[in-house]
Amino acid sequence: MGHDHKTAALASGVVALLKDRKAVKVVGSLNADGSPYIEVNDALTTLDASTLILPEELEKSAGNRNLVRSIWFDKPVTFHVGRGDEAYYIQAKVYRCLIAGKLFEQMLLRKRAEEGADADISVVWEFIPVSVEEVTVKVLRKEQEARHPYFDRHLDRASIKTGSN
Repeated sequence: MGHDHKTAALASGVVALLKDRKAVKVVGSLNADGSPYIEVNDALTTLDASTLILPEELEKSAGNRNLVRSIWFDKPVTFHVGRGDEAYYIQAKVYRCLIAGKLFEQMLLRKRAEEGADADISVVWEFIPVSVEEVTVKVLRKEQEARHPYFDRHLDRASIKTGSN
């Protein structure tokens, strides 16, 4: 791809969630003052299991302005993708912003197939994942209990009473 950033692989579980239109997909970027900007955007997807794709509808939206700032000043973008008991946190770098071409046309046609012939997008953002972390509560609890066996545990839990951690 010709990018200079370390990349992180997208495991099959992450790919499945990114392609799942019912999964909750949250995009986190930075406002001009450095404060976080968070938005839910179910259009986030992957086409090749190595990059993240985000069609943006509005040229002047806060999210789009922040992504422009991210590509100009090499700022990270974060994503949280989850459904049910499965969730992942992805940190990424903006790779490119497309206003024409095959990928742009593919995303535009997808949008029109879903919302009608008058639907439109302004740009398509492509991101390179830098790190991917599973943040499923079950996984995080297991890690926490292994590292800190008595941290944040109620002593009346059945596993503590029986010694079956």
